[in-house]
Amino acid sequence: MSSHPLSAISILLSAGIASVLFLPALGISPIVGFLLTGVAFGQYGVDIIPDSAIIHLLAEMGVVFLMFDIGLHFSMRHVWSERKGIFILGPGQVALSGLVFWAGLEYFFNFPPGVDILLAITLALSSTAVVSQVLAERKMAGLPFARTTMAILIFQDICAIFVLILASSMGGSDVSTTQLILTALVKCAVSVTVAVLVGKYLLGRGFGFLARFNNSDAFTMIALLIVVATGMATEGFGLSLTLGAFLAGMIISESPFRHIIQTEIKPFRNLLLGFFFVTVGMSVNVPALGDMWGMTLGITAGLIFVKIATVYLLFLLARETRVAAVQQALLLFQGSEFVFVILAQPGLQNMVDAGVKDAMIAAVAISMAVTSAVFGLGKKVSRNFCQAVPVDAGDIAEHPNAVVVIGMNDVTQTVASALTIHGTPYIVVEREYQKFTEAQQNGFPVVYGDKADLRFWDSIQIDKYKTMVIASPDLGVSRVYAGLPQMQALKLSRFLNVASEEEAEPFRNLGYARIFVARGKPPGIEMAAAVLAHLGLDGALIADWMDKEHKDYLARNAPANDLAAAEIAS
Repeated sequence: MSSHPLSAISILLSAGIASVLFLPALGISPIVGFLLTGVAFGQYGVDIIPDSAIIHLLAEMGVVFLMFDIGLHFSMRHVWSERKGIFILGPGQVALSGLVFWAGLEYFFNFPPGVDILLAITLALSSTAVVSQVLAERKMAGLPFARTTMAILIFQDICAIFVLILASSMGGSDVSTTQLILTALVKCAVSVTVAVLVGKYLLGRGFGFLARFNNSDAFTMIALLIVVATGMATEGFGLSLTLGAFLAGMIISESPFRHIIQTEIKPFRNLLLGFFFVTVGMSVNVPALGDMWGMTLGITAGLIFVKIATVYLLFLLARETRVAAVQQALLLFQGSEFVFVILAQPGLQNMVDAGVKDAMIAAVAISMAVTSAVFGLGKKVSRNFCQAVPVDAGDIAEHPNAVVVIGMNDVTQTVASALTIHGTPYIVVEREYQKFTEAQQNGFPVVYGDKADLRFWDSIQIDKYKTMVIASPDLGVSRVYAGLPQMQALKLSRFLNVASEEEAEPFRNLGYARIFVARGKPPGIEMAAAVLAHLGLDGALIADWMDKEHKDYLARNAPANDLAAAEIAS
């Protein structure tokens, strides 16, 4: 065994490079690669990575930066905009899955009081890192479907904070499970409230002062200082260092300087979090796991089946479409990286059998590894339900600001997403069947129809709409419509997307004034902003939305292949 810590770090860095370069091409999360590295090179493998205090310190800092990054994405404005996913679907998923897992743990295992509740909630969580990576790889991160997914994951991340507090309270004095849970809830609520208030009313001025120096290194150092100081403060109050990191992220999330700090700390998070997953792999007793293959497969099958069944049932109960139910179930079925964090807590070391712990770690890792392939299958399966999705165009048209979107492409997808975020009702009209089914799968309210057929316009009550957005206007159809009295009588404000200024000129000659050539990132952001302004949305809100969309787009399309490539909960 190599005794020098730098030798171990060199091995870990080499394994990390291989994981982030090659595994995503196979549809496997780099997290799985780090786990396998720990298994292969740890004490139960070839035993060349020392189980040293330095490695464990780096691993602990990896969890700290993970929690800090999650906190950075947790702003109260975001919570309210995604309230259905966070306050209805998220709690429903955790409660339903957790109840089934609790029953299974009670039946099959003999855990001490409270541990089964803790593990049940933990198993109900899904992997933010893996899910966001799958969505980023498939360029789905900005879609309504993906926004619902990330809203559920935001709630799960909040639950993870509660679980961490609960886990850190176990193994001490003889306190009842009910009292432990109530104490954890109170601590979690108070901590989050204090963090929001400090971030909103105190921290912004300090960062404003730093911004005058225009020095990114200063932002990096102050961010690290806030993480360490907040962590020390929470430890001083009997809470965990990781909770302090989450609160530090929340504090910064309320400032306009969140994005630059997020950029600066990302390399630290990815590298140190990789070390944490390696230490988890090192702790897996592979020979013993081989003797317990039946339990491992059973936990894996139970984890996947329960999550798929409960998520699918929840979405049906919430009156979501079967398309959404299938896709969400086959995206959120894997276990969470927090299973590794919780099982590594000192208070649980003597409360969970080592063999059971190894089997759970292996089960979660397997579920992570197959997520991308299973979700790809889900996309194909969900197409069978697309024809069953009803959209009531007449009901949508009754809203005073209702919008009709003609055709789905990258530009109108941005417009539709903007309307979804800001709660504006709209309907999408698409004639190409493949685009029609894809729009349904992605969560857009779409109907199948031909924009050149006047009878179709009557069927969706076009006279009640006030705004129309056209993806690829047809000059011939527009010329015909320009001469029809019934179309001229419509009080429609038309927004057209064209490929170039030359293509725009003939439409201007027909009287169209709102013509856009998509140049921004994401495509169509200028048109979306114009539509929102036309509908009366506040200019400051539009500017904030544009800034967030632009930065999220750049993050999604930056070179991936790093640990947890996509950003969490944009």
